[in-house]
This record gives sequence, C-alpha cells and structure tokens, in this order.
Amino acid sequence: MVSFLLFISFVLHACAFFWIFQLKKERASASEMENLLALYMEEMKQENTRLIGLLEEKAEQADDARPQVAETTEVSETETDLSKPEPEKAATPGGAIAGKSVEPPYEPSFEAKVLALSKQGLNHEQIAKQLGRGKGEVELLLRLLK
Repeated sequence: MVSFLLFISFVLHACAFFWIFQLKKERASASEMENLLALYMEEMKQENTRLIGLLEEKAEQADDARPQVAETTEVSETETDLSKPEPEKAATPGGAIAGKSVEPPYEPSFEAKVLALSKQGLNHEQIAKQLGRGKGEVELLLRLLK
C-alpha cells in the first residue's frame, strides 16, 4: 500500500514539474513576441515620421510651384451643357463606360508576396528589402503565418 502511494506521489510530482516547465516556456515565447511587437511598433513610428516629413516637403514644393490663378473664373452656359452626354463616356447597359475596362488589375496582397518570397528561400531581411517594408513587420508576419 505504501509503495502504491509513493508511486502516485512521484507521478503527481512529475506532472507538476512538467506543467511548471511548460508555463516557463510559454512565458518566454510571450516575452519574445512582446519584444518583437515593440520592435515592429518602433519601426512603424520611424517610418511614419519619415513619411510625414516627405509629405510636408512635397506639400511645400507643390505650394511653391503652383501658379497664381485668378480667384474666380466665369464659365459660359454653352461650355457646361450637361443635358447631352458625351459619346465616348456614355454608359453601357452593363454599367461600364463604353470603351473602358471596369476590372482593376490583379495585385497580390503583401502577405501573399511575403509567403511567396519565403517559399523561394529568402530570409526576412531579404524579403523586407525587396518589398520595401520593415524587417520587424516581415518577421512578425512570417511568425504569425507559420
């Protein structure tokens, strides 16, 4: 009877140690994921500040290059006769404009591009460089998709 109780005690201790080990392992991976997300957020902040700077610079250049146009311009009624549709822009019964294609060209999503390049054997740094995105963003996406 005592040997049976000792056996049960050892089994319970082994189970307890196994669960403790699993919890530590989960905490380590959660900590790693938090660090990766923090890195990704920092890269996004840097890219956003860079983008804002570029947009402000382009706006200043556009304001400088814009010619001064008179405030008001008068348009005669003959120029804006809206009662007659233009023949090349007349709508067809299918809803499409005559002579123009309605379907936009197909472009794969960012995730699809990353997966395709990953399957070709490129690492996350090479993929990020090729797609013009942050290394942290690509690394996070690859970890989430695998």
